[in-house]
Amino acid sequence: MSRARLRWQQLVNQLHYLHEEYELIKEIAAQAAPDFQDYYDSYCRENNIDRDSLTRQIPDWMDKTAHEEVKQTEEPCDTREVTIATSEHGEEHDQVIEREDGEISEDSVEYKTFHRLFKQLALHLHPDRLIKHNSESEKAERTRMFSEAKRALKQRQYFKLIEYAKKFDVPIPDNYEEQKQWMRREIKHMQQKINTEKITYNYSFAICETREQKDQLMKRFLVQVYGKDVFPV
Repeated sequence: MSRARLRWQQLVNQLHYLHEEYELIKEIAAQAAPDFQDYYDSYCRENNIDRDSLTRQIPDWMDKTAHEEVKQTEEPCDTREVTIATSEHGEEHDQVIEREDGEISEDSVEYKTFHRLFKQLALHLHPDRLIKHNSESEKAERTRMFSEAKRALKQRQYFKLIEYAKKFDVPIPDNYEEQKQWMRREIKHMQQKINTEKITYNYSFAICETREQKDQLMKRFLVQVYGKDVFPV
């Protein structure tokens, strides 16, 4: 295998890992959300913090996010079911990620390259292409893979298309230098998403190991949302 392809494969593997890591971190944060809320409630009670009074002080821009699905940090800020789009460090998430997750331009070389690969995969995976003697379970599995491949193209998860190509002996585009540029961009994007998720209150609470750490996190949360007067000297 050439040096260019070895480096290309390394980037493919790295991108695959980052996507799995991101999904894992999101799941950890989601599972921690109700625990964060319960601890927040008890912390307020134990420290005689009037939540209703504080809630009335929430700025209008925060109040407008109530009941809306805000990326990354909807659960931890659930005071009167109010959600804010800031991280533990006070950053707005939309400012962290450099590019939007819009669809790829159909005129781009990137799109054309992987769209061709997707069309070749469709010969093996599209429900209309499945031969009659395939078992029902195999048809179902290939139909699932077709949906996955279609989503992978739209979401720039090229490693999935490449994995399916290897599985069905579909030739992989050999413009490795161009692909490496795209992979590096996606790797950077995923690293930014992971870093953003890690500084949310949900995830921060999930990795707290002691009561002291949890109390410090609650204090930071309250001060960030309501201001330093929450804990008057």
